[in-house]
Parts: sequence; structure tokens; C-alpha cells
Amino acid sequence: MAGKKNKNSQPKGDSKSGGDGDKDKGGGKLKGGQKIEVRHILVSLSRPEQQCKTNKITSGVVQCKKHSRKEEALAEIQRLTRGDPKEGSAPSEPEPVGKIDPKTKTKAPTHAIFVHVAKQFSEDKANQGGSLGQQTKGSLHPEFEKVAYSLQPTENGIVHIGEAKTDWGYHLIVVDKRL
Repeated sequence: MAGKKNKNSQPKGDSKSGGDGDKDKGGGKLKGGQKIEVRHILVSLSRPEQQCKTNKITSGVVQCKKHSRKEEALAEIQRLTRGDPKEGSAPSEPEPVGKIDPKTKTKAPTHAIFVHVAKQFSEDKANQGGSLGQQTKGSLHPEFEKVAYSLQPTENGIVHIGEAKTDWGYHLIVVDKRL
């Protein structure tokens, strides 16, 4: 019995890599899903807006100017996804459009749309399309991280967008891939 127990007690993979499942995903010291490539659109908060004491009241809820700016970015993502022309002017260069998601059979936002909107709206990393590069679990603001690690990564160019509010502001978040 003791010999059998020793044989079965040996790990199937390196204990630092999380066993067999993670060994196939590259192994290393981190377990699968502990590292992501992430990008965001940040609309930062100014001091008065951190307390959200300004602006308009909609349905009894006070909204900050910056919250409205985040909503504008979302509306622009939706407009581009639908392929609608921009109101009042013709675009100077072709704009990205949504593509049909094979899973839902509906138009979905693409990576190109998110990068395009990040360059217009983000107050951080805008020239990089909002890219934050590779991030390890525990290295991000807890609210940002909670949303980022719950998102599906970009697949076939289709992005899944999450939202978070942190001390820095409002974020629209996309996970490019899990590492």
C-alpha cells in the first residue's frame, strides 16, 4: 500500500507550473491565467469629480463630466461597430467597423475599433491604442484587475469590453490574450 501511495503522490507536472493543465500552456512559475495582455481607455478623474459632485442628474443619479466622457467613448465604439457614419462630417480616412461574431451571429466590436477609440478618448497610453502590455495578477488596481481577469480575451479580432472605476478614473478594458 505504501509503495502505491508514493507512486500516486508524485505530481503530474512541475508544482510551480500548476500541474499538467498549465504545463501544456507554457508552464513557468505562474499558473495559467495569472498573466494577461491588456489595454484600456482611461478617462481620468479631476479632484472635484472624484467626489462626483458635479454636472447633470439623470434618473436621480448624479453623473460626473468624466463619466459622460466614458459614455461617449462607449457610444463611439457602438457607432463604429454598427458601421454608422459620423454625424456632421465625412471621415478623413476609413474607419474600422464591427464584424459578425460567429458565436452570437451579431455585429461585435473589433480590436481595431477599440484601438481607434482609445487613440481618440484615452488619457493614458492613447498613442499605443491603450496598451498596458503584459500584466501579472496582483499588479493592477483591484477593481481594474477584477474586471480584466473576468473578461474573455480577444478572439478572431472580436473584443469583449469591461468597465471599471478606480482612483484614476473610468476604464474601458479589453484583454488581448491570456498568457
